[in-house]
Amino acid sequence: MRKILVLGIGNLVQSDDGFGVHVIRELLKEKDILPPHVELLDAGTSLTSRLGDLAEADKIICVDVADGGEAPGTVYRFRPEDIVYQKSKFHHAHKISLFDALDMVQCMTQKRPETVIIAVQPEDIQWGTSLSPTLQGRIPTVVEMIRREWEGDYKRQ
Repeated sequence: MRKILVLGIGNLVQSDDGFGVHVIRELLKEKDILPPHVELLDAGTSLTSRLGDLAEADKIICVDVADGGEAPGTVYRFRPEDIVYQKSKFHHAHKISLFDALDMVQCMTQKRPETVIIAVQPEDIQWGTSLSPTLQGRIPTVVEMIRREWEGDYKRQ
């Protein structure tokens, strides 16, 4: 069975930037009923320490915020290959993007996990530990999208 990693990314002290972590925490409330092939991971702000987890996954469902220029709370679903990404300059060993992390995994393992990104347009990324009401209201929608991703993957096997 394919291993699916649901990866929450974000900074919990920058309000909406912590959205991915908040979604993982919501899913963890139901960890006893998760399918056995699904793993939840709060990656916070550092993917370098999680490269091994990424390398073991067959599929990654990444949850984060993204600025797509739409109204706050807009939910996006895309794959890395769907967007044009300008590779970042390597400035800090502990702070790399998901795209750079996937490139590193491919160098390490000669394979690249299938990756889906579910992101939400943030409303507020100022200092603070709470999500805006807009993004708080998107958690159920995103949790349902994640479930559909892993259920759809399971049905294809």
